Amino acid sequence: METVAERRDLVGAPDETVLEVATSERRIVVTRNIVDFVPLSQQWSAAGRQHAGVVAVATKTFPQDRGFVGVATAALDGLLRRGHLPGPGQVVWLSRS
Repeated sequence: METVAERRDLVGAPDETVLEVATSERRIVVTRNIVDFVPLSQQWSAAGRQHAGVVAVATKTFPQDRGFVGVATAALDGLLRRGHLPGPGQVVWLSRS
């Protein structure tokens, strides 16, 4: 796992660039930026393009408070353990386990 903040080449990059790089590296994007990445995924699909997958993290389900990191990490771990990661071109909504 790697965050955009850890990648100098991605800090401040447009969302499309983040998705392109993640796809070229066969990485799934996990994001709270639903308002941009869900429509971007739909645009890619309409254009016949496939990204490596997006996990959408809704703020209503995962409020950003002191427990956010632990709760979100546990939910991602559950998603992985259940084999429910998104496939190419798919968006999966993260839920509390």
